[in-house]
Amino acid sequence: MFKSKIHGPQSRHADLHYVGSVTVDLDPLAAADNLPGEFVAIVDVTNDVRLETSTIAGDRGTGVIGINGPAAHLIQENDTVILRIYVGYDH
Repeated sequence: MFKSKIHGPQSRHADLHYVGSVTVDLDPLAAADNLPGEFVAIVDVTNDVRLETSTIAGDRGTGVIGINGPAAHLIQENDTVILRIYVGYDH
């Protein structure tokens, strides 16, 4: 189920030689009610690439959105992205 989103930041770096995931400044993570390690879908507004991964906490106040691992082939530095945060729950 869709929980919240972080809309419109630019990716600040793309690191191909990292295990994977997306590094996000702790401020927008907290504002979107997202915890490090939770599932996110990333939409690259610049080139319409879509992928799924998990978040890693970045340094607070840096504005970092860092694309890590193989996703760095698809999402480049300075691309505009949307992070959609999902949550699962039992009925």
